[in-house]
Amino acid sequence: MSAERGTARSTRRVVRTGLSEQVYQVLKSDIINDKLPPGERIVIDELARQMGVSATPIREALARLAAEQLVSVEPYIGYAIQPKPSREEIAQLFVVREAIEGCAGRLAARRMDEAEIARLEEINERIVSRSYGADAYADYAGFVTDNQEFHETLVRASGNAPLLRAFRSMNYDALIARATRGRGVPDLSDNYEEHAAIVAALRARDPDAIEAAVRAHIRRGARRMVGAAAADAACA
Repeated sequence: MSAERGTARSTRRVVRTGLSEQVYQVLKSDIINDKLPPGERIVIDELARQMGVSATPIREALARLAAEQLVSVEPYIGYAIQPKPSREEIAQLFVVREAIEGCAGRLAARRMDEAEIARLEEINERIVSRSYGADAYADYAGFVTDNQEFHETLVRASGNAPLLRAFRSMNYDALIARATRGRGVPDLSDNYEEHAAIVAALRARDPDAIEAAVRAHIRRGARRMVGAAAADAACA
């Protein structure tokens, strides 16, 4: 925290290659790790001075973070760190995922080629082969990224561009990363088995089985993340 209460501050500096991407990664990590607490205002010039860059990469990074719902922006006021999503909001996010991915799975049944299915299998094996921590975003960022890739690959295989846009607009990976911090990756073996069931149904080219496997996986994930009561209430 800076001497001026209520102003977001990052103490890390970045080197001058790919500045916008580096600033984005530093700020995203600091937000998820609560080094930039919810509600804190972001003064662009001050943040640029602290990180040793110009204001331009800061603005570019903040635009991406706003799109991911990690920061908010208001005219004439500026940027601030978004509050963490509540249990109810996370549960509702899973409901939307279930609708999007259940439909995408059915469409992918006859569209997905063997190379794409093998890619899903490869991602799933990579997820389960890694060890994850719980305290810092860097400890479990690999899971967040790989899990997002698994699900986005499935949705993309539907061939339905609006579905893919809807999936990406949820910003599930960034939001779930904030909710996951401090607890690590829950029930990694269950996650692996559920992904494997999706892959098996895709290989069988069975739309009903694929949709059922996808929906079951997402509902179980909701229960693992927010508890049975909150997950069931969101679906009611």
